[in-house]
Amino acid sequence: MIINWEKYTHELTDKEKLMVPRVIQGIVKRVSKRMIITNAQMCEQLTKEGHKISGPRLRKILNFIRSESIIRNIVASSDGYYIATTQKDLDDYRESINARANAILRNLNGIDKTLGGETS
Repeated sequence: MIINWEKYTHELTDKEKLMVPRVIQGIVKRVSKRMIITNAQMCEQLTKEGHKISGPRLRKILNFIRSESIIRNIVASSDGYYIATTQKDLDDYRESINARANAILRNLNGIDKTLGGETS
């Protein structure tokens, strides 16, 4: 859980854990970029099925699926989610995550400087 973001980053609830198989069932069909699905589309479909969920909590479920390697090669982009079928897609996704992590570390360094502390 991330401080000041608890509403969105708390561990999966029991109800959300029950949604994991349904999310898996939906995402495994999205093989390759041409089959991309957005967060909003997934939320809408789940809501139609009686599983009301917000975008941030769906991201938390997808993060759980990725980090537990339940489904390999799930890629996220500004366009949506899909299962990567090429090494290039995986490499690009890895580079995207790396760039975001570096941006967060630069932000942290700036905060440390502001506070007069050591930089990370």
